[in-house]
Amino acid sequence: MKKVEQITKDSQVLLDYDKPVSLSEVRTLLAKWFSEVGGNRNPFKVAYNGHYINICVKSVSYLGHPHPIYKKRIQIPKEWRKVLQNDNTLLLGIYRYKKNIVLVVFDKAKYKNNQLNNSSAHVYTLDIQKAIEFGIFSKTDNNGNKITTCREDCFTTFLDGFVKGQSPDLPVEIDFLDKFATSVPREWLGKSCYSKMFADDYRNAAQPEWPAFYLEYLFEKYSSDNSYTRKICVFVSNKSASGLDFDLNFHNAFLGDLKCHSDKSATILGNDKLSVNEAIKQYGKLWYIVFSHSTEKDSAHGHIVTKFWNRLLNARNGAFKKKDELSYGEKMKYSVRHNTFLILEINAANKKYVADFNQGMQPSGEARATKISIPEKAINNFLIYSKRFQQLGDGG
Repeated sequence: MKKVEQITKDSQVLLDYDKPVSLSEVRTLLAKWFSEVGGNRNPFKVAYNGHYINICVKSVSYLGHPHPIYKKRIQIPKEWRKVLQNDNTLLLGIYRYKKNIVLVVFDKAKYKNNQLNNSSAHVYTLDIQKAIEFGIFSKTDNNGNKITTCREDCFTTFLDGFVKGQSPDLPVEIDFLDKFATSVPREWLGKSCYSKMFADDYRNAAQPEWPAFYLEYLFEKYSSDNSYTRKICVFVSNKSASGLDFDLNFHNAFLGDLKCHSDKSATILGNDKLSVNEAIKQYGKLWYIVFSHSTEKDSAHGHIVTKFWNRLLNARNGAFKKKDELSYGEKMKYSVRHNTFLILEINAANKKYVADFNQGMQPSGEARATKISIPEKAINNFLIYSKRFQQLGDGG
């Protein structure tokens, strides 16, 4: 047996052995939440407020070597396949460490049509931490698996919604970011984006890497048009005030950063490592709000955006030195098409799983500051929200 990550009732993460819940303990726990618990066999048939529910339940535990120690599961026997077809069925995991009990509800749609030989449903350390923080927490992971984690004292609230066919509410910060993402057009054309930023005299309108700055422009515009957002989060234009180079301040509770990320890279690049560590030290966590996209190069479209951008800059320069109309042409983007919206959290427990990204040397010969990156293989232990743009809509 191996010591793996365990989560305490106050959300601290430490290494210890799993403490699986026995079948008799499962039945005792079910009796706390349901008015009737029929029989001693799993699946159990239970009653909740006049509704009968089938509970397919297993103890949550570590997968075993060589899997990462932040990843747990329940095993799903093939005998459950028939009962999982029923709408009034919960596929439930029970996580217990000392006095901490968290219920994990897995989306049975992912498993009900499988043969279920050696099938497992997965949950991560961060998912259990989020249940402790929010009470009820839902996400769809990077493999398309939907889960909901519930603090024990909030499980009946989840059940109230379940019997009514209602999904849990999103935490206010995630709901706000989801609404912003829904407002964002899926496809951006560089020429149009530059035109809008220059027309509004946006301070970063002249930047050559326009997608990242257009995202900031849209966020600031959305915040200006929707005054309620300032009660949740503000864009930090003067980053020198705090000394930390992050875009978003969630009412001094924690910081966040907007990221445009190319689908060509499986690894998501973050900020300066020292800044990330300091943000986590001060606030306990840091969020990355990531818009993942595919890109078309401007060189494949006759340098339309490059010429337009350089002409705008030359008009600004007036009598000063004019730029070549093809300046930056090989790097300029013609368009981006957003595919996925992600919210990632780095905190004191999972920051050990980020990687270093070395940026090479300055022209002076000095080394550039090391950045952090989030590897694709570890992303589910950072992911707290995701949607594809087809689900979000096109933003208009």
